[in-house]
Amino acid sequence: MISTALALLKTDEQRNVLSEFYQKYKNRFYAIAYYVGSNWKRLGKSTNKSAVIYFIVMCLAFATRFIGRIMIDGTKLYNLVIVNYTHYVAAACIFMLFSIIFSKAKMLKIVQLVDGISFEIYLCHYMFIVGPVSVMYITGNWIINSIIVVCIALLFAVILHKLSKGIRKILRVHST
Repeated sequence: MISTALALLKTDEQRNVLSEFYQKYKNRFYAIAYYVGSNWKRLGKSTNKSAVIYFIVMCLAFATRFIGRIMIDGTKLYNLVIVNYTHYVAAACIFMLFSIIFSKAKMLKIVQLVDGISFEIYLCHYMFIVGPVSVMYITGNWIINSIIVVCIALLFAVILHKLSKGIRKILRVHST
């Protein structure tokens, strides 16, 4: 979202102001996103009516992207705004639809364990694929590197989950 706004701004000064704002407050954005993501079940109940709404919104996102591609493909508006936001909206709707569909399904124990830390896996896996802590080039074999990424991401996800659980427990004790 920030990158989209940066690309659409006309002057370097405007870009610098927004970039500084993001750099200054990115930890707060991250904390808010983590809180909402880890408490989404408590924040909003999912019903069959909401499933229909998510499906309609998802279809509208795909239609917007399809029509945008036909009419304005190659423009900054399409490439930086429509593609990004329809991607985000569709992904969120698909996530919610799957959570509604599979909310009553019986799961294997391993699936339940991974489900309990899936948000943390999502948050920390990417840094081990690209960036300064990438492990994708440790060996010459991308399959082995991928297995290493999965193992490290799982380890860090468990650590993050335990840390955040402890912090939430402390915050609940101090808030009452």
